[in-house]
Amino acid sequence: RHWRSWSLVRFQSAKLWSQGVALLRREVKTKGGENMKKVVYVATPYSALLGADGDDSLAVATAVGACDRVLGLGYTPLSPVIAFRFVFNEGDREKVLEAGLDLLAKCDYIYAPLVRVNSCGVKAELEFAQKCGIKELKLIGGVAAIE
Repeated sequence: RHWRSWSLVRFQSAKLWSQGVALLRREVKTKGGENMKKVVYVATPYSALLGADGDDSLAVATAVGACDRVLGLGYTPLSPVIAFRFVFNEGDREKVLEAGLDLLAKCDYIYAPLVRVNSCGVKAELEFAQKCGIKELKLIGGVAAIE
């Protein structure tokens, strides 16, 4: 019975998330007539930062820190590590990457603060962004630079 309720929560979370993502890219105007903030896909490693016991606290803390930096620059951050944490299992790597790329395709920029970490997922996300013409947001001395 507990398993069924958890599955329902995961399904509902995924459904709500997909509905929210559908709203991200629309050219919605605020009350003042200004465009919404640009959405930045925050690409941080997950598996490469897992503890030996499967603890994902370092991966989540890394994603939260990166999102905080993006938010502080005036953008709306979108992190698949945070968004999908309780939606997919660790064994669903291909599904997670596919869902992440679907989100990335709807974003204005990509931000990958830990490119040096050996992460196949982050490398795939950066390659996908380049193919789609999504520019990379970089921080140079605490200032945003778009390349």
